[in-house]
Amino acid sequence: MNPKIFFIGMDHSANQPLSDLMRDSGCSVASVSSGRRNLAKTIKRNLVAGNDPLLTISDSIVYTEMTYFENDDYIEGNQYYRQLYEAYPDAYFILNYVTEASWLASRMSSPLLEKCQQIMVAGKPLTPREVVWEWMTYRVQHQSTAIKWFTSDPIRNKQFLVLDVAYDDISKLVNFVSKDYTLDSNQWMFSV
Repeated sequence: MNPKIFFIGMDHSANQPLSDLMRDSGCSVASVSSGRRNLAKTIKRNLVAGNDPLLTISDSIVYTEMTYFENDDYIEGNQYYRQLYEAYPDAYFILNYVTEASWLASRMSSPLLEKCQQIMVAGKPLTPREVVWEWMTYRVQHQSTAIKWFTSDPIRNKQFLVLDVAYDDISKLVNFVSKDYTLDSNQWMFSV
């Protein structure tokens, strides 16, 4: 059985073009809500219950855009990379990112900004500026801790790739997974 592929960058980091490339290359892709099951919510629920993080959603090869928000329940599912690695040590982990300006523009144009403003802090909803600050802080923290965790161990580091989607050539990803997958770089559709 071929290993899983986890894109652990933030949502709105070229996840759709990456999903399209993977799907067009013959890989099954699960993102955000797959089969009515939100990835982040399902992974969290499985981990809390002491189960495999992908229990009930393990039928795909590629997992991306693991964000969930409903009422006060806000989950950045990419934070579970350690648990996913423990369950799937042969999987590929790709920390995908785009420029901060591009990422913020995309995220702010989505319904997520409005939903996140519903989060209450000290009984008051967050302002749009506070939401953006929280996102930016989490993004920096997530990227730095993921890089440090994967690169601090030579075995984990072999399964890890940092991909600047806006500036790295897609061959970097193609070569990274080439032992197990043949990705068609001609299907890559992304521009800065």
